[in-house]
Amino acid sequence: MNFNLNKYNIFITGAYGYIGKEISARLCEVGAHVYINGRDKKKLNDLYIELKNKNYKVSKALFDIKDTIKVKKFFKKIKSLHVVINNASSGKTKKFNKFNNEDYMNVYEVAVISVANIMKYSEKSLLKGAQELGTSSVINISSMYGKVSPDFSIYDNTKMFNPPYYGAAKAALAQYAKYAAVYYGRKRIRINTISLGAIPNTKIKKIDKNFLNRLKKKIPLNRVGVPKDIISTILYLSSKHSSFVTGANISVDGGWTAK
Repeated sequence: MNFNLNKYNIFITGAYGYIGKEISARLCEVGAHVYINGRDKKKLNDLYIELKNKNYKVSKALFDIKDTIKVKKFFKKIKSLHVVINNASSGKTKKFNKFNNEDYMNVYEVAVISVANIMKYSEKSLLKGAQELGTSSVINISSMYGKVSPDFSIYDNTKMFNPPYYGAAKAALAQYAKYAAVYYGRKRIRINTISLGAIPNTKIKKIDKNFLNRLKKKIPLNRVGVPKDIISTILYLSSKHSSFVTGANISVDGGWTAK
């Protein structure tokens, strides 16, 4: 299957994160013009320079997606978009009853409200993109913890813990995507979700090998994920190869949620 996205304009949030950076680079690699978003000026600029030095088509979108005014202002300038990838995430590690209201509100604002605002204000650009290529695509990055609860034994004797508000927000994001898929179907804007499994970043891998071993035992493929594991699914949902796919929630978790 050939993924040539040379005519595509793609917007991605959380672009300089552990997973976002890989997605951004691979999309550029297949010819897309990628608008990389984030609120940290230095991190965004570093990624921009890295991609620009490879002669990729890339533009900076420096703003906080929780700032509705800036979201609206940005998309007003973009004439056409073919793909929007909602990859940004938020949330500190805390145990079940060690939270405050702001923890829930912050994660929900990033995972659901910001995504809804991005959808709202990018609609005209996505409609234009659908007119140009026949379809446009919105991809929401969710988590297996939007489907299942954590195995708390994995976190024993560590400072890490999967907080309850993370899974709750990711489940809400997946449901929002289904609703939006039905609403936008006749407008040829497709909305899909990718629910990721365990893809621990480099820092976590170095901290606790026992934790990684416990993770692996939970995964039928017997390994943790790496950022590149998501790329083929991103390319598929971005391209016209998935033109009849909308409202789906695709698990990329090594089989974790199959058990």
